[in-house]
Amino acid sequence: MALPDPAKISQVRERFVKKYNGNILDDTYDERDVTWVKTSDGLIRNVLRAFRTNGDVEKSVDLLNEVLLFRAKYKLNDLKESDLNPELRALNGVVFHGKDKDGHPILHFQVCKQKKGHLLEDARQYIAFKFNEHYMASPEQQIVALFDMTDAGVSNMDLDVSKFIISCVSTFFPRVSSYVLMFRMGVALEAVWMIIKQWLDADQVKSTHFCKRKDIQKYIEKDQLLPHMLKDEKPKK
Repeated sequence: MALPDPAKISQVRERFVKKYNGNILDDTYDERDVTWVKTSDGLIRNVLRAFRTNGDVEKSVDLLNEVLLFRAKYKLNDLKESDLNPELRALNGVVFHGKDKDGHPILHFQVCKQKKGHLLEDARQYIAFKFNEHYMASPEQQIVALFDMTDAGVSNMDLDVSKFIISCVSTFFPRVSSYVLMFRMGVALEAVWMIIKQWLDADQVKSTHFCKRKDIQKYIEKDQLLPHMLKDEKPKK
């Protein structure tokens, strides 16, 4: 989507302050996030270019409200890595590593390190922290969300976590994701994907790509891949 008309940035900002003034006055939001809305054109551009708004001013105003409520709930401005669940930190199952061919940072979700129903709220906090860490540093730099299914089975796929990640991408961190890669999704997980697919809009489905070792280098150069993602090469005779 092309950059929005600069006039819309002012319109969104003015409409937000007017429509949600009650939330601002009673400290429903973090005051620092209100300041962010009032000063960051980059944030407003992201909101206007999000899947859900598609340049609509009123939809963008309402999306900003959802973003700020989410940020207040998870206290994202004060959340530190040391606050995260130590078990999840030790697993290191959500990590930035490398960039794709277009220079987008890659956020790896190593699905095999997830356990269905385990530490659900802590997992949400951990994921929100990872998204926020990038978003606050580079709000207009999109990322690639890569779901690595290596060694993962149905017991590793938590639909609540999947739904939360989708909400982060589509709502709480507007326009954070350029596209999604599903790496090595086996037959056992295809039924889970059919459920997840129902939660996505048409644009999100179109921007979700499935790949294996043999074709992941269409998106990511060899030197940016984790070792286990490289195609097995036959030794030279």
